[in-house]
Amino acid sequence: MSEGFFRKLGKAVMKNPVPEPMPVPPKPDRVLPLADMLTELVKVPDAVWGKYAFSREILRNRIVAEEKERLDEKARECGYAYADQLVEKYRTRIPSEIANKMGLVISYPNMPSDTSRVTFAEFVEPNKVMLYKDNLDKADEQLKDREVQQILGLMQVYQLLLAHEIFHFIEVRDAKTIFTQTEKLDLWSVKPFHNRSTIRCLGEIAGMAFAQRLMGLKFSPFVMDVFFVYGYSKEVATILYDEIMAIE
Repeated sequence: MSEGFFRKLGKAVMKNPVPEPMPVPPKPDRVLPLADMLTELVKVPDAVWGKYAFSREILRNRIVAEEKERLDEKARECGYAYADQLVEKYRTRIPSEIANKMGLVISYPNMPSDTSRVTFAEFVEPNKVMLYKDNLDKADEQLKDREVQQILGLMQVYQLLLAHEIFHFIEVRDAKTIFTQTEKLDLWSVKPFHNRSTIRCLGEIAGMAFAQRLMGLKFSPFVMDVFFVYGYSKEVATILYDEIMAIE
């Protein structure tokens, strides 16, 4: 089962202001309007989103800054390349059409069975994607705001979530060749044994880049982290926004 950023952030809403293992920040002294935050978030460059992704990576302290930058760039290139390949193969940019042609089964449960956390969407091996209606309903309500509409454009939230999960399906299908699965970090080595681990945030970076290229977005889908959290907690969304904007 894939656990992406959207799902991790859902856990954060129910448990901590930011996903574990990050420390809990202090409560904000104000709550910002969603449109105000989105206005600034769509301007955030890719390099900052890469640092944001790595801030959630459990192995982040084992990777030096220069290597994080290289991996971030390679992951984005991976996502872009797979999006281009699918568009060329299926002659469409609509995620639901691509998912159907790839044999994915999409369902829309109201909420996950585990209600101790909020889950926005998830991929379940081998070919299932679940998009949770409770989250979609909240997103649709927020998109009624004209300012939000102007910032995000004609956004179909379920298509964006689906696009991200399609990439996680590809990661499983192409596990032996795709960059996000073949790039590994040595945890320890005692000849002749060694332990290597994938770097999970690379799949999230690539998945966001994949969705962005596929849907022709002018901003990173990482922007939607704050958007989705806002539907459940304006306070947590503001905390997350402040954290992102503080990244240099």
